[in-house]
Amino acid sequence: MTQAPREDGAVRKRWSGGSWLWTLLKLAISAGLILWLFDRFAPEFSGLSQIRPLPLAGALGIALCLPIINAWRWHIILRTAGEKTSLARLAAVYQISNFFTHVLPSLTGEIVRLAYARHLKLSLTAVFSSTLIDRLTSLFVLLLLASFGVSLYFDLGTSFQRLIVLACMGAGILLAGVCLTSARFSTLIRTFAPQALQRMFGAAAAMARRLIASPLAAGGVFLLALITYALAGAILALITQALATPIRWTDALLLTPVILAAAAIPVSTSGWGLREAAAVSVLPLAGLKPEAALPVSIVFGLVTTTASLPGLAAWILLGKGSSRSHEFTS
Repeated sequence: MTQAPREDGAVRKRWSGGSWLWTLLKLAISAGLILWLFDRFAPEFSGLSQIRPLPLAGALGIALCLPIINAWRWHIILRTAGEKTSLARLAAVYQISNFFTHVLPSLTGEIVRLAYARHLKLSLTAVFSSTLIDRLTSLFVLLLLASFGVSLYFDLGTSFQRLIVLACMGAGILLAGVCLTSARFSTLIRTFAPQALQRMFGAAAAMARRLIASPLAAGGVFLLALITYALAGAILALITQALATPIRWTDALLLTPVILAAAAIPVSTSGWGLREAAAVSVLPLAGLKPEAALPVSIVFGLVTTTASLPGLAAWILLGKGSSRSHEFTS
């Protein structure tokens, strides 16, 4: 059984002592953007009084499935690297990370996953490496889909020019992935990084190379990331139906990654504010007025936040058993 190093206590200490200044700044950015958007566009909330419960329930049901799919992707990465842990444990930890990502702006899901290394019966290095690869894969697919959406909906000139822009974006993202997994990157890390980072990033690069060497596993990870964002588009489409401002499903599937890419910029609280700003800019391309796009984005955020609540239950259950965490490393 893989033993988890005791350095996870240091991670918990740094986690609990996060920067309150940065947290307050992110809260201020989110609140400021939302207030400005309310003042600028005077959103139409009349549809909330006649909200259709069935599409809204469908959106919530899909959102509840997303952490399970993401945990499955994480499991494939770990299994390909030879690390053994149960999918149920990974799903529980992913639910917890998803909950904290949505409700506590000073934390991130990645740090929460590191804090539960012992529960997963994995070393901190294995959790860090797999989490980094999982996050980079998700961002790679998101940026690729967002680039595709931008090339289709925004005025980038002729079709050939759009193809050139999309190819350059994709090539840049792919080049970044190749650099991170190359042996030369590992050499640079060993030369310039502190010893702790050398071990962490060296292990991550090795794990990434093992994943790429297995086309079936790499394809599965990529496919699950695609499914995640396709389902996010379905959530958006269902919310527009629930608010009686429907847009085409193709528009929702292609434009949602653009909105999520903007929300992924880590300068706001769980994407609030940035997501709304992107929605009022992008959804009019699908025929939705900015005044109607703003409530759609707000309901989207409320649905995904509500869907993170099972993570609270998982956190309470695992917290009660935390005193027995030494059993996982014995």
